[in-house]
Amino acid sequence: DSSVVLSKAIERWAARGSAGLAGKAVVELGAGCGLVGLTAAALGAHVTLTDLPENVPLLAANVSANRDAVAPPGKPPQTLQARSLDWTAPLPTDLAASADLIVGTDLFYHGCPVEDLASTLASLARPDAEAWLAVGRNRGGLDAFLAASLGWSSRLADRATELDPLYQLEDVDVLVLRRAGAGLAAQRPRRLIFALCGQSNMAGRGSLLEAGVAAPPPDARISAFSQEGGEEERW
Repeated sequence: DSSVVLSKAIERWAARGSAGLAGKAVVELGAGCGLVGLTAAALGAHVTLTDLPENVPLLAANVSANRDAVAPPGKPPQTLQARSLDWTAPLPTDLAASADLIVGTDLFYHGCPVEDLASTLASLARPDAEAWLAVGRNRGGLDAFLAASLGWSSRLADRATELDPLYQLEDVDVLVLRRAGAGLAAQRPRRLIFALCGQSNMAGRGSLLEAGVAAPPPDARISAFSQEGGEEERW
């Protein structure tokens, strides 16, 4: 479910953005069957689908089955590959600082190695990269991941304007992480001043927590502000 929500959101964002995804380098983490990455490839991105070694044969089979669909004859050639990636191991040197956009779904499960995931994300990203991560019901590691994600700002994609109106679920959010200068989604820049997150988030609203801010008490309620052009905005 999360992969469908994120795939349709990527289609929507690419259609509305000034540059779209054509020619961008996209890496999918924990790709599974690779739906999100294949969607990005169909939109013209150079895509690397990654997962643990035991899952790569399925990814490779899906790449082979869909290559002609995402890169038909006459269309400029693009990279579409499947390869293994273990977040707990050193990142391969050819993947370092290689991604304009990092995507993934349901990565924040209970017991997820969140510090390794955050480190992998930072190592993959180019200076102006973004990450679009779908978050389903199993999000026990989300707050710890955000606290470990230094150098990123975070927000939830707006359901009314950024998610597909038909392909969205109450218990699936899309977390957008942005590094300095990032703008793939063509959103207004927002600086998160603070966010306190309560257990009510687990019902489907996730967390808004600036990287580097300590995790709040478990009984805290959401209270977040952004600052834009010197003017403070609550949402």
